[in-house]
Amino acid sequence: MENKTILICLEKLEVGGVETSVYNQALAFKEKGYNVIVLAKNGIYTERLKKHGIICIDFEFELKNEIDIKGTKQIIEIIKKYNVGQIHIHQFPCLLNAFIASIITKIPYIAFVHSRLTEVYDWYISNFPLYKRLFKFYFDNAYKIITLNYGSIDLNAKYFNIPKEKYAVLKNSIYFKEYISNTQVNTINNFMLISRIAPEKLISIQCGINFFIQYANSIENFSGKLVIYGDGDEQSVITIKNYIQEKNINNYNIIFEGGTNEVAKEMEKYDVVIGMGRCIIEAIATKRIAIITSPEEIKFLVDKNNIYNSIEANFASNDLEAKKIEDIILQLKNLDLDKIQKITEDNFNIALKELDILKNVYFIEDFLPDENAEIKILELNNIQIETLKEHEQENVQKYNLLLEEMKKQREIIDKITDYKAQEYNNIIQEIEELKNTVKKQEKRNEELFEELSSIYNSKRFKLINNIVNIFTRKRLK
Repeated sequence: MENKTILICLEKLEVGGVETSVYNQALAFKEKGYNVIVLAKNGIYTERLKKHGIICIDFEFELKNEIDIKGTKQIIEIIKKYNVGQIHIHQFPCLLNAFIASIITKIPYIAFVHSRLTEVYDWYISNFPLYKRLFKFYFDNAYKIITLNYGSIDLNAKYFNIPKEKYAVLKNSIYFKEYISNTQVNTINNFMLISRIAPEKLISIQCGINFFIQYANSIENFSGKLVIYGDGDEQSVITIKNYIQEKNINNYNIIFEGGTNEVAKEMEKYDVVIGMGRCIIEAIATKRIAIITSPEEIKFLVDKNNIYNSIEANFASNDLEAKKIEDIILQLKNLDLDKIQKITEDNFNIALKELDILKNVYFIEDFLPDENAEIKILELNNIQIETLKEHEQENVQKYNLLLEEMKKQREIIDKITDYKAQEYNNIIQEIEELKNTVKKQEKRNEELFEELSSIYNSKRFKLINNIVNIFTRKRLK
């Protein structure tokens, strides 16, 4: 295939596993002589990519329940303008336009699967019913489906009934030239924990914090620190900050730093890196001591005895057998300079051999134009129509249910209205009775007043009053 222009599509160029993977892939493709265009919402990686001569086009992939006609037209224009030869699609919101543009222009595309959780597909289908049919069509027509491990192949192939020959595994890899370290670990003192700050990551982060505290308690007059890097949703960040504050009451030096796009540069400040997935590879590349954590527990310190299994599990799987915390701490405490250098050099050399992204990228070398493109366009149109019909039927059902519910509510309101009307009449009657009672009392008061006035003005009352006054004055004298 002579055309060496690749269009890479993802949601945004911010901090994240997918984003970092794309960043490293783009650098590898560029070094291999490809023209690389990244279509995504601008973020912290944009300027870094541009410095390497990579074209970045600011584009927002909107997630909705219909094909994005406007976005598709824009991407078709980009394909024509830059003479794109293949498209790499990394995230599912891109299906609504980049995938459609690929079908229309007969440009082959590669579908990347970054998660092995089928719950991701369930979420899309539940919230955006178009994906129920679109996913299957998307995977069926991909030139190749790329996953990070064989477990993902099994799950994806079973979920969508795709032949396994359609898949290829690319190990989670990095561009090693970006991770050249100028410092060496001499002692175990300063720890770095890297993670996305999200609800599903909180236990993992807390495990890392607790591990650091246990290590600190095992060292007399320990003066090291733990610095946590990562960003995410506001509530999760608050939760972690509160947890840190609670632990720091006992004078542990734990700091929340936030997000960074200069991971390699920041890693050089620390001796030990705690994390999972790509950040462990980055720690190994910068020759740090690396400790794998999982969503539920600390796993182990990476060395030549477990690194191959760790690579297969993408440095993150719950399937990895965990060592006892006490044993990991003892292992750390027993590390002298020679042992530190041996572990970090062994890890680095194995990772360079296995995880150099220059050896782990996939590109389409030979491709014949799709002769069935027009039929596929019709199929896409049918997918949209069927989804709209289904959506319309769902709306009719919802409308009928709503009418039924409104009818029930109306009956309840009528009953309440009848009751309230009777209650109102009773109240009116009571008010009238009270008015009559008040009138009677007012009349009685008038009668009493007249009687009192009559008594007061009588000769007998005046005589008695004079006698009382005379006796009162005599007493006063």
